[in-house]
Amino acid sequence: MALVYRPEIDGLRAVAVLPVILFHAGFAGFSGGYVGVDVFFVISGFLITSLLLADLDAGRFSLLNFYTRRARRILPALYLVVLVCIPFAWFWLLPTQFADFGKSVAAIGVFISNIEFYNLQGYFGPAAEEMPLLHTWSLSVEEQFYVAFPIILFLLWRYKWRSVSITVPVLMACLLVSFVISDWASGARPSGNFYLIPTRAWELLVGAMCAFALKSRNGASLNAVEQGIQNKIGANLGGVIALAGITMIGLAVFLFSEDTPFPSRYALLPVGGTALIILFAAPGTLAGRLLALPPIVGIGLISYSAYLWHQPLLAFYRVQHIEEQVQILIALIVAAFVLAFLTWLFVEKPMRSGRLSFFKTPRQVLTLSAAFSVFLVATGVTINKNDGFRHRFDQLNQLGYEWDNRAIRNESWSILREMAGDERYRATSNAYDRIAEFDPEDNRENMLIVGNSHSKDFFNILYFSELAADKFELARFGTQIRRIAGQHDLYDTNLYEQADRIVLITEYSKNDIDALSGVVDRMLKDGKRVILVTQMPEFPGKKHRTLADEVIIPILRKTDEIRTASVAAETAEMINRQYWDYIQEHGQFSEIDQKIRSVAQQAGVPVLDRRDSICDAEKQLCFAVSENLTKYLYDQSHLSLPGAEFSARLLDSTNWVDALE
Repeated sequence: MALVYRPEIDGLRAVAVLPVILFHAGFAGFSGGYVGVDVFFVISGFLITSLLLADLDAGRFSLLNFYTRRARRILPALYLVVLVCIPFAWFWLLPTQFADFGKSVAAIGVFISNIEFYNLQGYFGPAAEEMPLLHTWSLSVEEQFYVAFPIILFLLWRYKWRSVSITVPVLMACLLVSFVISDWASGARPSGNFYLIPTRAWELLVGAMCAFALKSRNGASLNAVEQGIQNKIGANLGGVIALAGITMIGLAVFLFSEDTPFPSRYALLPVGGTALIILFAAPGTLAGRLLALPPIVGIGLISYSAYLWHQPLLAFYRVQHIEEQVQILIALIVAAFVLAFLTWLFVEKPMRSGRLSFFKTPRQVLTLSAAFSVFLVATGVTINKNDGFRHRFDQLNQLGYEWDNRAIRNESWSILREMAGDERYRATSNAYDRIAEFDPEDNRENMLIVGNSHSKDFFNILYFSELAADKFELARFGTQIRRIAGQHDLYDTNLYEQADRIVLITEYSKNDIDALSGVVDRMLKDGKRVILVTQMPEFPGKKHRTLADEVIIPILRKTDEIRTASVAAETAEMINRQYWDYIQEHGQFSEIDQKIRSVAQQAGVPVLDRRDSICDAEKQLCFAVSENLTKYLYDQSHLSLPGAEFSARLLDSTNWVDALE
């Protein structure tokens, strides 16, 4: 029996896609818009399970036909968007970005982009915003799920386990296991929890359970929403429940944020809300009528293509512009929907219909899909193996300008990595930090610097500091301040036991600030002399491109005149003054710094101001580049090694050691 079309499901797709797009565009008020993906997962699980159950009941189930339908539905529009992205990526992405882009293209070809992005980068943050194909992770999750799910369902049916008393408990057990793992991993393995199928499967299985719930008792129909649900609870109550579902999704969209552990028990809000809408938003209910309004259904119909187009448009814009303009973001969203409509009309509908002679039979569909997949893999591997075709920036290389901020970042870790004997030494979770010791033969005071990647920068500053060299032996322990508020490995290490002074420095979150007073009190009770450091100013820029790059690279591509000493010095002063003006205009971190100083005052410990190591108030400059255009910052707030060396001289000029006494 064919499934009855439910316009409210297309309306629900609109409810899913709009928050995702507005969240990615950065609009205030949609801090939890990413939950739209979870809504999509539930819808997908419901629709696919409904189709599979209908085929199984009718005795026409075929894996070949199932994967052919999936290919028709998903691949043509996806491949179009990826192909369109490639030339823009060639012209606009830096080699490091383009190499990563190549990895993502190859991963899309074999539906493992979620695994690739898990290995490469978290979902939130500036770097993620510049990845044109980041959003394809969710498609990979779905396809990985549908590799196994139809087979499991078929086996349950084949061995006469058609009774829901067998099938549903088996699937519910899988759902609960996945949910428990997800809730645990939201704290223990947050990035893997976000991207990987074991912790996302439960959301798709919730949709599958909705399909079973709407299946009539004799298995004859899968669409009796009013017959099966309203007869049991009544239309009025069903309508109220459906409205509650919409409210649940809205609460998640407006109240959740990047700091919400997700997915986890918090995901029950949007996932549960979606399930309630699917189960109870019958055509006669208020929720059903709202979701079935033609404009909302229209957005739902093109939601898949809108989802595909929006991220590349936003990412390429952000690659080219450090500061974003709201009117441009709105125009890009409009453009995404225009492209989505055209893609739906000229690509999705014809390809799904089966009327195109070259994309008609299962053999044709799967052969062409496989050929495109091979092409994407080959293209992506070629881009990546050629390091993003660095020759595109040969002119910059010849002129001696270091555009590769990733290389600068890696170099900034070189001192600590050499000290640790570990090329993988990083911001946190280092085995070396737990076994290292101060030199007992060294008569200087032992200073332990504790914090995230900013503690690496401060370690480098003091490493180059002449004042510190005379007075302190340095060591570092990488962690977040909030994580050492209770029991932590730090307090059991030789470094902590042997340290005379401890410097606490990080990029403070609210949780770090809340934990700071308790951490300081504990360390003071342990007999340590504690030093706090204020927040590092955060300048405009992205992970791969700084404000200085935005000024210098276009000039270098046009002329090498900037390499003359006088012009370079003038350009450097202009850039450094822009950095100063930026933090004066934005008044950054004053509230956070006040809280740090308040904790210090209450505890009676000294505070060092990070601005003293990067800015000169008398000259009204913040030093992002040297007079010969050597970069001191490789992103918004982290120092290169030359930047750390310069900061050491600047900090020493303030006689900062005197402030510690």
